[in-house]
Amino acid sequence: MKRFGVIFGLILILLFGAALAAPFLIDVNQYKGQIESAAQDALGREVEIKGDISIGFVTGPKLGLDQLIIANDARGDADAFLTMEEARVSIALLPLLSGTINVTEIQLGAPVIHFEQYADGANNLPLPTENEGATADVDQPAEEPSDDALPYDVVIGALTIKKGMVHYHDHANDSVEVIEIPALTVSLDSLDGPFSLNGQVTAYGQQIALSADVGNITQTKTRLRADVNLQNDAGQDLLTAKVSGFVADLKGAPQFSGVANIAGGPDDLIVVSFDSLSGSADEFDTGDGTVKVGDNKFALNARGVLGDIPDISVAVSAGRIDLPVLMASVEKVQAFIAKMQPMDDRAGSSTMPPAQDSQPVTNPLPQDMTVAFNLSVDALAMNDDAVRQIGVSGKLENGQLTLSNGSAQLPGSGQVNLILASGQPAAALSVDGTLDVAISDLPRFAKWAGIDLPADAQKGTYQQVTAKLPFNATQDAVAVRGLRMTLDRSVLSGAIDYDMRARPATVSYRLAVDQFNADDYMNTGTDPVAAQTTSVEGEGADADDNATSFPDIAVTGRFEVGALTYAGATYRNVLLQTDLTSVDNKVTAQFGFRAMPYQVLVQANYDPALGQASIDRMTFAANKSRLSGTALVTGMGNGQRPQFKAALSGPYLDMNEVMPATVDSQGKPTGGSTAPAKGNERWSKEQLPLAPLRTVDGTFTLALDRFIGFGLDIAEMKGQASLKKGVLKLEDVTGALFGGPMQANGTFDASTDQSSMLLDLTVKDADLEKIKLGFWRKGRFAGLVDGTMQLNSNGASMFDLVKGLKGDIKFAGEKGALRGMDLRKLATAVRNFDKGGAAQISSALTQGETPFNDLDMWLAFQDGVMTSKQIKTDVGSDVKVASDLMLDLPNWHANFTTGFFLVEKKDLPPISLQFKGPPDNLKRRLDTEAIQKHYVNSLVNKGVQKLFERGFKF
Repeated sequence: MKRFGVIFGLILILLFGAALAAPFLIDVNQYKGQIESAAQDALGREVEIKGDISIGFVTGPKLGLDQLIIANDARGDADAFLTMEEARVSIALLPLLSGTINVTEIQLGAPVIHFEQYADGANNLPLPTENEGATADVDQPAEEPSDDALPYDVVIGALTIKKGMVHYHDHANDSVEVIEIPALTVSLDSLDGPFSLNGQVTAYGQQIALSADVGNITQTKTRLRADVNLQNDAGQDLLTAKVSGFVADLKGAPQFSGVANIAGGPDDLIVVSFDSLSGSADEFDTGDGTVKVGDNKFALNARGVLGDIPDISVAVSAGRIDLPVLMASVEKVQAFIAKMQPMDDRAGSSTMPPAQDSQPVTNPLPQDMTVAFNLSVDALAMNDDAVRQIGVSGKLENGQLTLSNGSAQLPGSGQVNLILASGQPAAALSVDGTLDVAISDLPRFAKWAGIDLPADAQKGTYQQVTAKLPFNATQDAVAVRGLRMTLDRSVLSGAIDYDMRARPATVSYRLAVDQFNADDYMNTGTDPVAAQTTSVEGEGADADDNATSFPDIAVTGRFEVGALTYAGATYRNVLLQTDLTSVDNKVTAQFGFRAMPYQVLVQANYDPALGQASIDRMTFAANKSRLSGTALVTGMGNGQRPQFKAALSGPYLDMNEVMPATVDSQGKPTGGSTAPAKGNERWSKEQLPLAPLRTVDGTFTLALDRFIGFGLDIAEMKGQASLKKGVLKLEDVTGALFGGPMQANGTFDASTDQSSMLLDLTVKDADLEKIKLGFWRKGRFAGLVDGTMQLNSNGASMFDLVKGLKGDIKFAGEKGALRGMDLRKLATAVRNFDKGGAAQISSALTQGETPFNDLDMWLAFQDGVMTSKQIKTDVGSDVKVASDLMLDLPNWHANFTTGFFLVEKKDLPPISLQFKGPPDNLKRRLDTEAIQKHYVNSLVNKGVQKLFERGFKF
């Protein structure tokens, strides 16, 4: 904060000096170079005043300047650290005689600051320094200039900022945040305070109203008050925060004491209050605070010592909580939080981290902090009953988490307990735990949980439920042994083991339910049916760890229900079974699985003695997708060349359903996408595994009613592929692509390590509205087009193939529409640019619709980079469109630029619309700088001409 004061003070004194001298000069602008040089010497940065300097001296010195620019440092990305359209400063005259600069008012118009924080901790602040570049030296930070460096005492009455903006670029995280300041006023009695602040800022898509008062910071006890009001775009209050109190020793070791209240949502849905909040740099104590969510109230107390090893304790407690009311409040909180998200916030997606074979894994729990916590709730009420005496307490210390108490009393005297110990300091994480559940009155518990039991259950069938789950997990293995769950006569028992250290690595599970009568719980009105118990077991296979073409692994086990009774019928030996063994290049597998939205059945085997491998049956279902297929490979022995025949067919295949990258809390696919790699990392540089293609010949047929994936939507997709001596051919792949008939042929030559590919595709009457690619904004275009694509490449890796792409893509359309852009409105805005039309340009390029008569595009690939050779668009006579396109696939970077020219004014510079960045995450930039300069120069020339016409008068 003080550094900004010093920077501001130095600039102020330099400008004040010019202001004092200027009234006695004929033209102060002739000294602009000297003022810029003095400011540059003070800040160590290039300073430029592109506009005029104006002065006045009626009631006191008044200084104004236009278009101030302070350059950025060499490490920064932005062109300038500070740009400002105008600055106006008014100074009281009489205090100057006593050596005091009394600034009655400062007005800053459209200041824009680009603040950059570098990965090494340094930043781009222009601090006064004797050695150029010292601001970037983190080991030798620049010393704070003392107050004695200022020859005048400075008193500031009011500082007003209008239409300001702060860009914050964190280079370490490669993130950019923008804070807009529509209006902000700061009043100071001196640089040491007291001062007050009132105004608005816009950050993260939200409008924030600020009001604060701070006393004199040189006092031993400084008064502090701050009010923050967060609003959405509709002007509705989302969050209010009020803090008041005192800060002792603000310049030394500050210590705060006071109160805080935070409220958010409609009708103060969330309220957090601290009546005795205190803290310092070393410790904090919230006192006896409260948290209210709807009608539910919790007591909160947190305190801790913040040193080299933080020691924190947190306690949360509540009396009787009505669960439905709490859940309703939670839903409102979720909706409230959703409203607080900025409109352009994009939900990130994540992928599981890659497996680290044989890599040591250390304990991920914090090793250098201690946290003790305690949660207690007297009663969790629902449906006229309650779970009581809920308590969880534990401690995290030296990388080890221990739950010493996790329990609750269930309705009907049942109980649940959790005992957990995890971690070993500076070692791989190991977790041991046991979960015990006992329900002694099932109907009462079911009533509390809102479950309707049938009459038989209410009369006494199935009263007791117990479960015991002891488990252990380490880096190399997970074991659940002694699993047992009882539901009166039904008993689930078994164990699960996964051991990566074994050779072959083994996964085994043994789970069984003797009998289960669903009629008792689904109200079908029948009695339980006893059934014979079926024994169940599975174990890993023993085998030598031989180096073969297939990994040595054994996955065995089953989950079996001896008898399942439902709707009066009994189903025996209901089974989920896995039996796969891969040892010494011999593989046998049978897998049956049903779990919505997936249903899979595969029967496959590989027998070296017969020299053949087969998938005898494969069926797959996922939501609407349905597939079935078979495959047979023969001639795998006795020196013969293997031959295969494969077929895949189905009514529907949606790759977003088959391979979802993200799932929701129930495990259902959400259709998200994983975060893509950047640049060259997107394409593997590993040599393509082409050898298998050269060792087998065969044919493959495909017949799908509809295929969706990779941005393509193909109906009635059919085709054949043949492989012979390492040359793979796609022959007459047909279908309806984006609603238009298509045909594709291609060749992939893998007969040598330097592979090559050819692709020839044509499409007729494709619907532009149906196209959905990573860099194509769906719904932006309407109309029908005909297109051709002819591409070829060669290389030994995927990166080589992408980098070597060359060829042409051509398509032509007519009588369509360009949506999200109104070029007629743009033409009107450009004509009236100097009369308020500038504000309409962005709207014209983001809203509306522009019909076009013809659209012709010819794109050329060369070395993996696609550029535009010809783009013609007939959008009418008012505006001419010139487009330039570059898509660098090897480096995964795109740059699409379109210039819009007003036909009737040929001397008028264009308006440029640019999309730049990764193709699947393009950033939009509208550039009107050239046309702005044109109108500014025009206005200046007209002003100069009028001066000459009137003559100079002094």
